[in-house]
Amino acid sequence: MAFEFWGTKDGRQAEQTTSTVYNIVKPEEPLLTPTEDLPVGQKRCSESAHNGADAKFTYTVTYPDNKQVVKEFKSHYKPWREVCLIGVPKGTLPPEVTASSLEDEFLSSDASGANAR
Repeated sequence: MAFEFWGTKDGRQAEQTTSTVYNIVKPEEPLLTPTEDLPVGQKRCSESAHNGADAKFTYTVTYPDNKQVVKEFKSHYKPWREVCLIGVPKGTLPPEVTASSLEDEFLSSDASGANAR
């Protein structure tokens, strides 16, 4: 994509600081939904995890008369957790499951469903 700006130069100068990233927040534990449609222990993820953070930079315009207009731009990004389906043995879907209980029980199993521990 390319942009072309047309107009008459009026002598102003624009500067931008380097972006600062701060307040980095780790995402929550993955959301794992059990399914009998995948092999036991296999994960299929629809969303990947991303840290949250805040970011800012300053934009300064200096006019020919040395007047300056300074504006700070800020952004806030929410952390996003991984969302996945995970294969469980047929007939074992529990009514309520936590990510840690699924990882303990099924991620250490081999493809036949036998516990690999």
